[in-house]
Amino acid sequence: MILYNGRNKKTRSVASQQLIKERNLSLVLKLIDRHEPISRAELAQMTKLSPTTISSLIEELIGEELVIETGEGKSETSGRKPIMLMIKPSGRYIICIDIVKEDFKCLVYDLKCNEIVGKIYAI
Repeated sequence: MILYNGRNKKTRSVASQQLIKERNLSLVLKLIDRHEPISRAELAQMTKLSPTTISSLIEELIGEELVIETGEGKSETSGRKPIMLMIKPSGRYIICIDIVKEDFKCLVYDLKCNEIVGKIYAI
């Protein structure tokens, strides 16, 4: 067993791999948000990640209900048409609370920053 600063190197390696995966998921999600609709091939090209890695990350994002497939895009070749991806607005909600002297506002937004509910309460 090889120890590094009192830790097993294998444990450190697994933690590093998890960190890389989380960073890649975050990068792919940001790119989908900025460039939607976008295909897996375009994401692979932009990130320099392998198509297999992109597909694996996309499947995880779809499973977490953060991304949806929206249909076929235009193909620049005679090959198969790409499946386009977008952020799923209802995948998560964001709650914002604004407290001021006289009242406070409670607002709920979806992942595309569309206001779902907003209420003002007097203090």
